[in-house]
Amino acid sequence: MQRFDSFLATGSGSGSVELDLDDDTATVRLRSRWMGVDRPERFELRFVHRARAGHHGVLELTTATADGVPVPPPTGDEAQLPLVVEYLRVPSTSVYLHPQSVLTDMGALGYAEWTQRFDLVLLVVEDYAWPEGEPWTQVREALDKAKLETTRD
Repeated sequence: MQRFDSFLATGSGSGSVELDLDDDTATVRLRSRWMGVDRPERFELRFVHRARAGHHGVLELTTATADGVPVPPPTGDEAQLPLVVEYLRVPSTSVYLHPQSVLTDMGALGYAEWTQRFDLVLLVVEDYAWPEGEPWTQVREALDKAKLETTRD
């Protein structure tokens, strides 16, 4: 199993994405807790993993839970296509943070921290196929273009 993660933490809350990647399966854990935001805090998503090359693969969603409660799969018009996320492995790269971002100042003062490097990027496939509304919007936004770093235990 390979593990990847990404996080952002400030005085107002935190969010993270963790990916466990096995030969045939994958699990993604999303955590998000921000002041003034009333949304589920924890998601666990299970996928079928289909490696397409050494640096690329596809994850097809099989089940999801939000705060431990099963999330019903999309049905009817919402179920146009399977919910799929691609991943791309890249050489270890510094996360770009715009110099005028408020996070730059917050980090310098010790009020924010985040993943500094990444070597895997998640991409939501056919985002129009993902259901509108919660919790799917929150999940899609957390996954799309997430930059994860290999966890070194």
